[in-house]
Amino acid sequence: MSEKFLWWCYLHTNGHIQAKRYFDDRDLEDADESPFVQERSQPFEAEDRDDAIKQYHDSLVVRHVVHELTKKYEGRTHEGRLES
Repeated sequence: MSEKFLWWCYLHTNGHIQAKRYFDDRDLEDADESPFVQERSQPFEAEDRDDAIKQYHDSLVVRHVVHELTKKYEGRTHEGRLES
């Protein structure tokens, strides 16, 4: 098993995911100030750059699905009826 490192990713305004090795909070602060960063992750462990991109991509997909389902079922009870 290879050694894992800390990575962080961001969604560029062009729609591409970028993965960077995490060294300290200055990396994240620079990203937060950049006009090209649509959103970014917190640091997380990954095997390599490809693994970091896959993990971040998967988290984006899950968040999107949860967001869409929340919109679809907003205002419904657990039985599926609309709340009065």
